[in-house]
Amino acid sequence: MKFNIRSLAFFVFAFAITMSQGISGAYAQGDGPRAYFFIPKETRLVSVYGLFLNGNQSYDTSIVAKNGNIDVNVGVIQYTHPIVSNDKLGALIAIVPFGETKGTLKIGNREIKGSSSGLGDIQLGAGLTLSGMNAMTLQEYVQAKPTYTFGVLGRVFTPTGAYSDSKVVNMGSNRWAFLLGFPTVYYVGKSFLDPQLMTFELLPSVTFFTKNNKTYGGGSSQQDPLMKLEGHVTRNVHQAVWLSLDGLYTYGGKVKTDGFGGSDSQSSFGMGGTVGLALSKQISGKLTYGGTVSHNESCLLYTSPSPRDVEES
Repeated sequence: MKFNIRSLAFFVFAFAITMSQGISGAYAQGDGPRAYFFIPKETRLVSVYGLFLNGNQSYDTSIVAKNGNIDVNVGVIQYTHPIVSNDKLGALIAIVPFGETKGTLKIGNREIKGSSSGLGDIQLGAGLTLSGMNAMTLQEYVQAKPTYTFGVLGRVFTPTGAYSDSKVVNMGSNRWAFLLGFPTVYYVGKSFLDPQLMTFELLPSVTFFTKNNKTYGGGSSQQDPLMKLEGHVTRNVHQAVWLSLDGLYTYGGKVKTDGFGGSDSQSSFGMGGTVGLALSKQISGKLTYGGTVSHNESCLLYTSPSPRDVEES
């Protein structure tokens, strides 16, 4: 991956609106610090947040454009519904992204501009705590001493986003993808309301992809599984404020178009920091800033070239 000076970092600001009597700061929203923070079992969550990026990735961040300069301006609505199975806490998740992505890519000797707007690929998922703390009511949650949770996460990326094979940049990916992850969180503190509460979080995951049968330039493309290891160390500095040190390692995801390719797999490591704020008992937010620390020099092309592109170059 690459980021220019203007886009060295990504900026995310998220508002999470709790639909029941949740605890300040105790909410979950997508991947990131405290994404799988333990919450009372009656807490339903609606999250609305924005993602503003500039770099060499489209909104479909599983693929990197080696010679790309792409802007992503996307809003996301997420609904999280709690479930309980064998006294263990779980959740059903629906994520709807929308917005615009635009930019310039280089394929062979050609420089191609493109843009796409509308819906992104809708995501549906579920998670379940396998070991650690049992599901709790709000009253039990306030009184409990946090320990650890280990769970399983599944997510389906549906090909519902705006997509055209005549565009080099798209909001959608025109394929299905399936993520399997194992979120683990270890808590250090007297209670979930401890103003000095710390968490150590780890999320290993792998994403599998089906074929995209309508790629730019013609033909079909197939991407190898993409593995990620995400980690966070967070600490409360107040009941209403917490900080996080974030890290993400990505590997794999090699792409071939009609069996033609040769682009190397992704291999990158990024770091960042997050500030979380509880604006009230119902509204919380977080600000994340970070960038790529290291990456392989020959990462994949966003759209693998077809044989026709290579002949023209």
